[in-house]
Amino acid sequence: MSRNRPVSNSKNHLIAQRQEMMASIHQGPLPKPEDFGGYESILPGAADRILKMAEQQSIHRQKLEQSVIIFALILGLSYLFAGMYVTIKGYDWKGIALGIGGLASLVGVFIYGSSQKKRERESKM
Repeated sequence: MSRNRPVSNSKNHLIAQRQEMMASIHQGPLPKPEDFGGYESILPGAADRILKMAEQQSIHRQKLEQSVIIFALILGLSYLFAGMYVTIKGYDWKGIALGIGGLASLVGVFIYGSSQKKRERESKM
């Protein structure tokens, strides 16, 4: 909200001006609840289609996140086992480096998964 200073005219009368500005911000995959009625009145069944679209997107995103975590787990375990194999074959430093890389990727997967779950919980609140 902003205000202008009072302005005087030639007859010593004060003229006051007042300006108001309002803004509304909405964030999220779905429209505001009051907008659903508007969609439904323009196209019957639109509100249900919007909800289904959001549900499908959520399922799709969860599947992608799960596949990324599984792939990273497989990759991390592969590096860990490769490091053990290389160490057993006599290449100590190379094996240790591979093993540490595998262990680091497993820790990274755990941290990534934990942060994703935390963000989901916060967005639901």
